[in-house]
Amino acid sequence: MGVRAAHVPYDDDLRNGTVAIWYDGPPGREPPRRFESVWHHGKRDGATRAWYEDGRRRSETDYAGGSIAGTIGWTDAGVSVSDAVAREMAEHDAGVADAIYANLDALIREHLPRCD
Repeated sequence: MGVRAAHVPYDDDLRNGTVAIWYDGPPGREPPRRFESVWHHGKRDGATRAWYEDGRRRSETDYAGGSIAGTIGWTDAGVSVSDAVAREMAEHDAGVADAIYANLDALIREHLPRCD
């Protein structure tokens, strides 16, 4: 039996809704969250959150139309970081998430149901 890896809602072939990704977790247990992001018509638009693998918060970022509107971040020890560092973290996290999303999109497209 597998464990949850991601939730990717689509509308008209675009990400739309809350996209979520989990870290690999121990068998039989709920895996830890990695990313959660609100999308609207293929762009981040709303709250995006990232976590460290141990479950601590990493960043919380607000997006408007695909651009960062504001962000806060924490070290892996839970200490708040400066606005500039938080923005760098958010941009890095978005890049990592986008690479994961691209792989998921390809996997989903390869396994679409056939309507013969």
